[in-house]
Amino acid sequence: MTITMNDSHVVSIAQIKAFAKISKDIEFQGASRTEKYAWTEEVLGRFRYFSLKKKEKSIVKGYAMKMTGFSDAQLTRLIQKKRKTGRIARAVSVKRHSFSRIYGTKDIALSSIFIQTTDQSSSTRSWQNYSTNY
Repeated sequence: MTITMNDSHVVSIAQIKAFAKISKDIEFQGASRTEKYAWTEEVLGRFRYFSLKKKEKSIVKGYAMKMTGFSDAQLTRLIQKKRKTGRIARAVSVKRHSFSRIYGTKDIALSSIFIQTTDQSSSTRSWQNYSTNY
């Protein structure tokens, strides 16, 4: 079952504390990572997270953890990303390094010829013939 929650009316630390007391046994989950990132970014801005005192920051962070299901470490990384870049967005995937092919098409063709011509009983002799001929 999906329930959409509008928390835009929650604007003070006292409201977050009251919500935390009420929702101890309730588990929340965002629909997608992109939605959770957008919501987290909006909450950090709404409460002016970077200008809060340490205790208030921990309350807002706990609220965000409860609502998104992110771990403490993951939320800390997102907050650092918000502080550094001003946004929380998914990283753009970069093409990873891949090794070049070892065998060319000529090598593969020779290998297939060798496999077709070898006899299981005389594999050693065939290998010797292959190595002297090619």
